[in-house]
Amino acid sequence: MENLPPLGCVKVEGRNIDLVEVSRIGAGGSEGGPGHLVYRYNYVVKANVGNLENKLKAEAKQIKKGFLSSEIIDYNWEGGELAQLLNTDSELKNMLLELGSPNLMVTPYKRDQYVGIMPVISPITTIVIGGIPVKYDGIVGRKAFPTREAFEAYDRIAQHIRKILSSQP
Repeated sequence: MENLPPLGCVKVEGRNIDLVEVSRIGAGGSEGGPGHLVYRYNYVVKANVGNLENKLKAEAKQIKKGFLSSEIIDYNWEGGELAQLLNTDSELKNMLLELGSPNLMVTPYKRDQYVGIMPVISPITTIVIGGIPVKYDGIVGRKAFPTREAFEAYDRIAQHIRKILSSQP
């Protein structure tokens, strides 16, 4: 997949998230077919990351039950100090489980002075056309946009990021 320039960003006031950057990822279609676009939302906390890069890295790993159905029953954050804080937040855990426990990654960017909260996008989904399930490599319809519940969960993650940043001298 090819990363294209960001489409833009939306400033957020009165929240832990400073802005939401909207990007698109271009990809060619399979077997020479037409290309498509996948949209990605990066929830940004402006921060002087300094030497906190390892403390601010975190990735949510899904815990699944069952062989064929692969039901998501829980998840665990892996990474530094932020991952430990996120693992102890039971309200955040419930919020994310209600969302279907999305794959999330928190990445600090020292050079650009921000921390990004990004859903890890799986570009393959199944849509139904004429009653027949068809695998489609892109995000379509309403699923392409973040929900209010998703934003609230990401804002709560940003709150933990700010907690780590404010505790540093």
